[in-house]
Amino acid sequence: MTAVSILVIPADSAEAVRVESIEPGLEPFQKLVGGYIEQLPGRDAPGVSGYSWLAYVNEEGKLENLPVNERATAFMHSVGGIHDWDAINGAMFIIGEGDGEESDYADIPPQLLHFAGQSMDISIPA
Repeated sequence: MTAVSILVIPADSAEAVRVESIEPGLEPFQKLVGGYIEQLPGRDAPGVSGYSWLAYVNEEGKLENLPVNERATAFMHSVGGIHDWDAINGAMFIIGEGDGEESDYADIPPQLLHFAGQSMDISIPA
């Protein structure tokens, strides 16, 4: 499998939001979120189709009382990915969605990186 670029949004605001390269798979995904994974479908964002990306979180983040991820919550609220009253608990990462033939995953769309930075009011180094 080919490595892809993803956006990692740690729950701890002292940790920088970062772009990193990973080889997609269950183990790396679980390591990033610290447990079982839950997929959140992408939503349309300025210049980006909701079909071009996915987000992953810890499936048991609320049950394990993981800290609220203010930055991931702000991003998901900005695209309508979660209800206004809901929050993301624990780390979240965003990955591009592949074509399903060659790969299920792709690099995160550059336009989404830009929009994510705006929605979280941060600068994201590409």
